[in-house]
Amino acid sequence: MKQQGTTIAIVGLLLVSSAKAQENFGIINSNYAGTNGMWINPSSMVDSWVKTDIHLVGASAFAINDYLYLDKNEYSFGDLLNPTNFPTPKEKINSRNKHSYFDAAAYGPAATVVLGKRSVGIHTAVRTYLNMDNVTPEAAKFAMEGLTYSPQQMIDYSMKNTRVNSLTWAELGLSYGQIVKAEGDELITVGGTVKKLWGINAAALHIDEMDYRVSDSADFTINNFTGKYAFNEPAFNSGSGWAVDLGFTYKKMKGNVAGYKPHSPESGCEPMDYRYKIGVSLLDFGRIKFKQNAYSQTFSDADAFWEDYETNTFDGTADANSTITEEFTDDGSNLVTENTFKSKLPTAISVQFDYNLGKHFYANATVVHDARFNKQNVFGVRRANSLAITPRYERKRFEVALPISLHEYSQPGVGLAFRFNSIVIGTDRLGTFLPVTNVYAADIYVNIKYSIFRSNKCKGKGNKSGGRGLKGGGRMDPHACPSFK
Repeated sequence: MKQQGTTIAIVGLLLVSSAKAQENFGIINSNYAGTNGMWINPSSMVDSWVKTDIHLVGASAFAINDYLYLDKNEYSFGDLLNPTNFPTPKEKINSRNKHSYFDAAAYGPAATVVLGKRSVGIHTAVRTYLNMDNVTPEAAKFAMEGLTYSPQQMIDYSMKNTRVNSLTWAELGLSYGQIVKAEGDELITVGGTVKKLWGINAAALHIDEMDYRVSDSADFTINNFTGKYAFNEPAFNSGSGWAVDLGFTYKKMKGNVAGYKPHSPESGCEPMDYRYKIGVSLLDFGRIKFKQNAYSQTFSDADAFWEDYETNTFDGTADANSTITEEFTDDGSNLVTENTFKSKLPTAISVQFDYNLGKHFYANATVVHDARFNKQNVFGVRRANSLAITPRYERKRFEVALPISLHEYSQPGVGLAFRFNSIVIGTDRLGTFLPVTNVYAADIYVNIKYSIFRSNKCKGKGNKSGGRGLKGGGRMDPHACPSFK
C-alpha cells in the first residue's frame, strides 16, 4: 500500500471515499416488514401481519457529507449508471468543519415466525460503517488536492477533536419476542436479539489536538500531537464480540384483545388492526475486540516530521504501525502501544410512533439517536442521528411509502419505497436520482423475500363475521379486522 505518510492524508482518503443505507425508513415500520422490522425494533415481529417471513437476499447503502456534492445541472440519472460518464464531485468551500457518514450492509438469509403469542427470528448480515467529524476545511482540501496544493503550504494549521472511525463486521442474530399484555384494547409486546459478531476490519484516528505545517510536496511537520489511532489487517474473524437489540411496543387496538393470538383460528385468522402504536428500542449495544494483527497507539504531545512521504511504502500493517511510531517519537516516552483494541458498534436509541389514518393509510414518526457511552475516549463508529415522517399505504400484496427525513436533524431528504408482495425496493434520498437540487447524499435498499401471510390452520378460512369470539369472553370490534384477502 502506498504510504500517504500523514495523518491529514489518512483523514482525506476516508473523506473522499465517503460520498450510506441508513435506516430504510420506507419499509422498517410496515406491518408487513417481517425481517426488515427487526432492524428498528425486535418486538415488531411479535404481532407481525406476516405469519412467516423468509428473507433471501438484500443490500443497502447510504452516504452523506457536507463537503462534496454533485451539481444538479451537470448530471442526470443515466450518468449514475454509466461509470465512464459519472459526474465529477464539486467542493463546498466555507470555513465550517466537515462531516461525513457512510454505512452499507449485505443481508443474508433471515426469517421470522409468529407462534401464537410468541415469535422467533434469525438473521445474518455483513455491515460496514464509517464516520468522520470535525475535519477542518484545510484538511479536506489537502485530501482532495494532495499535499502539493501550494496555496496552503508554509501555513500553520490546527485541528481539534477530529474523529475518524470505520468498522466492518459479520453478524448472526437470534431473536425472541412475546405478548406480555393483552387486556381490553391494549396490547404490549417485548422482544430482543442476541448477536454474535465477527470482526473483519476496523480503523480509527482520534485527534484531540494537532498543529501542522506542509512545507512543500515532500515535507510535512506535526507539532504537539495528542491523540490515538488503531487499525488491523482485514480478515474474517480478526476480532469477535457480542451485541444486543432490545425493543418494546405498546398498541392501542381497535377492539378487545383479551386472549388474542395472532394468526390463529380462535382469533379470527386475520391480523387485528390498531389505532396507534408506540415503540422504543435500544439498537446495536455491543463491541468487537480486535486481537489478530491489530495495532493501537496513544500519543501525548508528540512531534513528527515526514520527508519524501510519497516514496515511502508500507509492507503490511505491522510495518505501517512501526513506521508511524518511528516518525512520531524517538524514545517512546510519549507513546502507549497495544496489540489489541476494542471498537464499539453504532449504538442508538429509537422511538417509533405509528398512527392509523384509516382506509389502509398510516403515518409514522421515527427518531434514531446516537447513544454511545464514553464516546470521546473509545474507538467505535456512531450511528447518524435521524428523524423521519413516513406516510404509507399498505395492503397484503402491495405497499408504497414516502419517507421525509432529516439527517443529523438538519439535512432534509425525501424518499420513495415500494413493496410488491415480498420484494422491497426503496430510497430515503430520491433526489439523488431526480436531481432538482445539488446532491450531498445517496441511498438505496433492496430486499427479496418469501412471505407466508396466513397459518396452515387458517387456509381457506376468513373472518366472515368480523371477528370470532376470543378467550376470556372478549370479542373483536367488527371494524377491527378488515379483510386482507
